[in-house]
Amino acid sequence: MTDDNIIQGPWNAKKPTKAAPKASQLGTQISLSSAFANPEYEALKEIGINYFEKPSGFDSLLNSEKHVRYDDVTRARIKKALGRTLNAYDIQDVLLRTRGFYYPQSSFRDEPIEDTFIIHTEEDLNKSADGRIELPAGSAFLCNRTGAKSYIRMWLPIVFNQ
Repeated sequence: MTDDNIIQGPWNAKKPTKAAPKASQLGTQISLSSAFANPEYEALKEIGINYFEKPSGFDSLLNSEKHVRYDDVTRARIKKALGRTLNAYDIQDVLLRTRGFYYPQSSFRDEPIEDTFIIHTEEDLNKSADGRIELPAGSAFLCNRTGAKSYIRMWLPIVFNQ
């Protein structure tokens, strides 16, 4: 091999260094959830509505002290934040059963078109072998599917005021 066949290049040349960006070039620091969440999730978070993310079962949701009181004031705040009223769906119309039960992570049977909605049940569901009802009639949840295409990711139990 002769020197004519050797490719010459700046292999050991020093790369120019870049100056660190100025504070004005960095932009505003935001949370990771706000970068990937949908606008409806963020709008409700701003008015104090915080969901459970990917809950394991309905009993843990219903037995939690974390919930949203769904009265006229809350409905008005949600409508103002989202610019619309929430649609409500029966759980049996929206989710598929898995091994005879509904789970918060069940796949959609019929996917709602909006990102935020209410899921409810009109009858007792998820009856265990010992006769316990995990999902009693009248249960309702505020739901958001941020970051999920085939299931509901965010759940929050609703308590109705009469």
